[in-house]
Amino acid sequence: MWECFIQSLKQQHIISEEIHRGVQQYSVCNTCPRPLVIILDDNFYYQSMRYEVYQIARRNSLGFFQLFLECPVELCLQRNRERGCLVNDETIRLMSAKVQLPDPEKNSWEKASLIMKSAENVLEEDIQKVFELLDVTLENPEKPFEENIAQKLLTLGGRRREG
Repeated sequence: MWECFIQSLKQQHIISEEIHRGVQQYSVCNTCPRPLVIILDDNFYYQSMRYEVYQIARRNSLGFFQLFLECPVELCLQRNRERGCLVNDETIRLMSAKVQLPDPEKNSWEKASLIMKSAENVLEEDIQKVFELLDVTLENPEKPFEENIAQKLLTLGGRRREG
């Protein structure tokens, strides 16, 4: 999945590929005259799947938020029957059982999360909340993790003396 996504971004000149010390890395090309918004439409039912995307945003100082559409499994099954390309009912039930909702209290990286009930009609105020969160995350991109090497060395040095 990621390979196709990365290839698409490279073809559109949104990212560039570099090899640094034998490690393949990607950088976001800052040539866009307006904000760049990438929407990933996927289930991302495990938090670890979403965290992988968050890490990409953080490494590249990009805004990140997640919109989670919550829907009862029975309604998902009904909607599945109404579409052209059916997914096996058991697959939908399994995914529903595995899904991990965003938990901003447990995971600080999920602070920019919005959970919407997709069983109901989407209201204008719901759409407004999405755009407000988008604005906030574009104005406040994630900051790359900076290791405090000096602090680490002091901590390691102290441990060696104690031992």
